[in-house]
Amino acid sequence: MAHIAGANSFSFSTLSGQKDPIAKPTNFDKATVITMLNDSYDFCISALAGLQHERLLQTFDSPAGKMTGLELILLATDHTAYHRGQCIVYLRAKNIKPAQYQF
Repeated sequence: MAHIAGANSFSFSTLSGQKDPIAKPTNFDKATVITMLNDSYDFCISALAGLQHERLLQTFDSPAGKMTGLELILLATDHTAYHRGQCIVYLRAKNIKPAQYQF
């Protein structure tokens, strides 16, 4: 979950040109990581709301190579979905019912 939060904030800080507000925690306890994840989504929502259309067409450097702002958003979405899927499998293997999916 901390990885998802960090990747979200990195992607949207790159896209928006804002400083990445999420610092890597030194403590990975449940409360800290949940706060970090929630803060990252709040930042993504805010950054996306204030995004200028031109930034979607601009080219950025990312861990996956050069891509447009729109591709960066799609990468962030795909990345989150990928790791969410991993988490669901893990929870089910532990006989824990995952949270209901909401779109």
